[in-house]
Amino acid sequence: MVPEFFRPQINHNPLFPNPKLLDVTLRDGSFAVNFQWQESSIRCIVRALVQAGFSFIELGYYGGMSDLQKIHGIDSPGITSDFPLSLAQELTSEYPDVNFALMIHPTGLNKNPDFEKIKQSGISLLRFVYLPNWWEQLEKHIPAARAAGLSISINLVCSSRYSQDELEANCDKLVKKLSPNLIYLADTCSAFYPSQLKAIYSHLRSIIEVTLGFHAHDFLSLAFANSLAAAQSGATYIDSSILGLGRSAGNLRSELWCLSAIAQGYQDYHLEPLLTAIAEIGKYKSIPQAEDLLFQTVGAYNLIPPEDELLHEIAQDRGFTNSLAASRFTQNWSKIQKNFQSLHQLL
Repeated sequence: MVPEFFRPQINHNPLFPNPKLLDVTLRDGSFAVNFQWQESSIRCIVRALVQAGFSFIELGYYGGMSDLQKIHGIDSPGITSDFPLSLAQELTSEYPDVNFALMIHPTGLNKNPDFEKIKQSGISLLRFVYLPNWWEQLEKHIPAARAAGLSISINLVCSSRYSQDELEANCDKLVKKLSPNLIYLADTCSAFYPSQLKAIYSHLRSIIEVTLGFHAHDFLSLAFANSLAAAQSGATYIDSSILGLGRSAGNLRSELWCLSAIAQGYQDYHLEPLLTAIAEIGKYKSIPQAEDLLFQTVGAYNLIPPEDELLHEIAQDRGFTNSLAASRFTQNWSKIQKNFQSLHQLL
């Protein structure tokens, strides 16, 4: 039992940002499941994300990804390697308030994109992968996509391999020549540090007039810190995926960002629906115990060891998973904060 004199108090961060969160579980997360999502799983994950409060969801690649298949050794990739517009249209019709995105890999296309059909399917954002030597393909496709009424994001992959001057020059050229709605820096190598991103985004924000985004990877366990730094310094959009699902060490974890945002007072997100998506992902790959949300809840809500132990005990007594207990905890935080002993009744 927690002593009465303990009163949980969140460590409020006045600089905690509130960017637009774009979930990439179905696209980037495909690398972790060899692009074998079944349609039923796609529908389940989209539904869970919508219920959790996500308004930007990336569905997959469009037009193929032949180069990536060779690089990553992917055999017989499934739906998300060339997302069918018929399924996209069903999802956009079912969730009209959600902004759905597709990604185009310019050197991996197995067909000429039909941007009018993409627009008619309800897709609102096309994300083009960028390297400088792919300029010819981008110069061909992006104006046509814009003419069809699609919003355009250009994602600079391997951004940590550029110098500051090179980043500035490339972004300036993209803005002037291709007029994208968004420019993303993708930390493909997962080599950035928070202080670097703070400086980069502050500088880019001051010299180019375009909305910025950031795509983190977590090889150095810095995806969360790096995303915070980018969003605090000028990135309007941040990518994430459920469980951080992605290539190798993966991405920023959607549930971690949502949990932290809820704790910091942003009530746009709901954790419990994500548990359904996590269970669905469990059909494709094992999920370690360390992935449960209770560990993250302890940090986000500034809990001391006795409070942490009580939360675990109640979860066990109720027959809840730790993640379900964590979700109920965030949902009832305002009442719990007034009386921590009420946990028994509220969870």
